[in-house]
Amino acid sequence: MIPRSSNDKEYFAQDWFIDRLNALSVPFVQQGRNSYPDFWVGEGDEQEGYEIKSLASELVTVFRRLG
Repeated sequence: MIPRSSNDKEYFAQDWFIDRLNALSVPFVQQGRNSYPDFWVGEGDEQEGYEIKSLASELVTVFRRLG
């Protein structure tokens, strides 16, 4: 994961998540800024919400499945 800038605390983790979803050809919708959850993953009744949070500069990231 590569931060966009030295002040980037969230977006690098979201960029990494997007890269993983694209690599797996998993459909997703990224919500707008300050929306909850960050991503809807899947399609139709199988859709799940995910909130992505970076906890530390050591690249520790939590993926919270909503549902």
